[in-house]
This record gives sequence, C-alpha cells and structure tokens, in this order.
Amino acid sequence: MTAFIYIAIVITGLVFIYLFIIRPWHLKWGATKDEINLELPGDSIVTQPDFNATRGIVIHSIHELIWRWIIQIGSKRAGWYSIDWMDNAGIKSSEKILPAANIGFASGKVTCKLGALCFDLDQCRLTVLCSETRPNAELQNVTNQF
Repeated sequence: MTAFIYIAIVITGLVFIYLFIIRPWHLKWGATKDEINLELPGDSIVTQPDFNATRGIVIHSIHELIWRWIIQIGSKRAGWYSIDWMDNAGIKSSEKILPAANIGFASGKVTCKLGALCFDLDQCRLTVLCSETRPNAELQNVTNQF
C-alpha cells in the first residue's frame, strides 16, 4: 500500500472516532439522561433545531448570585466568558459583578438586548435566549436554558 492509502485510512478512522464517539459525548457533556430528555421552556420556540446540545454543570451557590453573572453576559457588557481575544474583541471578561448590567434584578424581571440575544429572567429560574434578525442575515433561532 502506498503512503496515501495509509493516510486516508488514518484520517477516516479519526473522523469516525470524532463523529461517533467524541461528538455525541460532547453534545451531552455533564447532563444526565433525564436532563437530556427533559422538555424545557423555549423548546416550543425552535421545534426542529438544526443543532441540539444539552450540557450541564453543577454550581454550588444560590440562584440569585448565579443569575447576576448570567444576566451580565454579552459584548460591551461583562464579556462572553469564553476566548476573549476571539469572542470579545480582545477585551477581558469581567471578574466581578457589574451593577449596570444587573438593573432590574431585584424585581425578578430583567429584559435586556445583548447584540442578537434577548434575555428573559423570571425569579432566577429561567433564561431563554432568542436571536433576532440581523441586517443582511437570516433569522437564527436559538434557545438556551440556564
């Protein structure tokens, strides 16, 4: 066999491992079977998603403190808590709660627009993010639960 055939076999094997082992695991990372099968508020917004992932983490804290961090996520706010040089124009994500990003928090109802995202917070229990139409782009329907 030539080197080309060996390389093709290795690449095919790597693609197979990624598609059938790594990716399915990654799309369910941290979530229990019950959480994966749970019907969540917001599922009715996007009934046939092109992409579906259910991931979960456990945070040992009180709801009110966690939500203060979540509702400040976004560009020109606290950042995306991701790869800042790529997702936040090189601006470091905040390491503290920003009071200006938490306006309305005490009432239990917060609605703010963060670029293409809309947050709706009800008693620190649910956040649904829905994208809106951007100029020269199709409507991209996205929902996330926190």
